[in-house]
Amino acid sequence: MNTPLKLIAGFLGATLAMSAMAAEYTFKFQSSDPSGVKNFEIQQEWADRVGRMTGGRVEINLLPVGSVVGHTETLGAIKMGVLDGHISVTGYFSGKDPAFGLIGNTVGAWSSPSQLIAELCGNFGAAKRRKNCPTTVTCYNRRCQ
Repeated sequence: MNTPLKLIAGFLGATLAMSAMAAEYTFKFQSSDPSGVKNFEIQQEWADRVGRMTGGRVEINLLPVGSVVGHTETLGAIKMGVLDGHISVTGYFSGKDPAFGLIGNTVGAWSSPSQLIAELCGNFGAAKRRKNCPTTVTCYNRRCQ
């Protein structure tokens, strides 16, 4: 193979390799939780899982609360194109539209995120949960018992 063909082949190979590494879709999301808390860790696991499940074609960059805008300003930031999405509590936006207050907010139902996870995994009312828990439900790397 002569030198110009080697250069072209090398350039095409490098270009294809770089495009294979880059995500086709990259989204910037902001959480209403600070980094280091369990909720944020769970949200980050979700964002990472989206990347794995799409073979790296979709990348979600999850930012903690206040990284770009205040926690009650994310809807406006999405509308203006500053953010692509958010993981937040609907109650923050009930003043903008009363429907947000009706959508559902389980924050008051649990004392902590770990209590919610425990319920989802069947630690409360365990006998009933075990009987009805499908084996395909994964509770944060633990199968329902």
